Amino acid sequence: YAREFADVNEWAYVDVANVYHLENADIRMGNRYLYTGQEVTPVPQIIYHMDGNDVTLYPESDFKLEYSNNIECGTASIMIMGLGCYTGNRELTYDIFQPASNDYGTCGAEGNEGDVIWIYDGDGTLTISGMGEMADFEQDESPWYKFRTKTTKIIIEDGITSIGRYSFCNFGLVDKIIYPKDSLKHIGYRAFAYNGALHNITIPESVTMIDTAAYYACCALEEVRIPGGVSAISEYTFWACYELKNIVLEEGVSDYVKNYLAAGYEVY
Repeated sequence: YAREFADVNEWAYVDVANVYHLENADIRMGNRYLYTGQEVTPVPQIIYHMDGNDVTLYPESDFKLEYSNNIECGTASIMIMGLGCYTGNRELTYDIFQPASNDYGTCGAEGNEGDVIWIYDGDGTLTISGMGEMADFEQDESPWYKFRTKTTKIIIEDGITSIGRYSFCNFGLVDKIIYPKDSLKHIGYRAFAYNGALHNITIPESVTMIDTAAYYACCALEEVRIPGGVSAISEYTFWACYELKNIVLEEGVSDYVKNYLAAGYEVY
């Protein structure tokens, strides 16, 4: 009867048994964006966990957005308002900034370039921050490649889900890489190939895929720790890492990965 009454009066009908509040959703968005002189309007990724499934919500159909203070440098805010069967509001804040260094830019995947940014601090540290996937590059063509002979430390902040192809290839002096703790899923083709200074690598627990030749010819690499969530390691991932003696596999690593690696290395 309630649905019929709503139809007669041209009201929207929502079954309260199937209403989902945004406060229970998993909302992900970068926490800082580059100043452009124009409105900065990031679109958050919203995932609702229901009945054992992850449901992705979409703007205009499942939620709408309102921004404020989102042009000048400082703290901007975004109000997320549920639509349809999604109800409630969530407010997020993010920083708009202009780095002190002149060496910076965007490096997000196609269509979302502004969601990921890079900054070289002029003192050996290259930082990648934002939300989502990095772009893929051709060899020697990443926008920070010119700093390869100066960079000794790479920081990839939480929020990055994929490290792009050739991102840090030929960065031979890097002896420290800080990975995201929870967000990283994929390490791309030759992402860290030809690095002569790395001795140890601990792959984050969130990673599920390490692509072809990701650490190819890292000639000083001695030990790698691979978490249980990794289900696929592609061909030549650690090829020509001549000093690599130990690969430590955490509980849960698939038999495929175990058998693949056991062919060439001491696996524990």
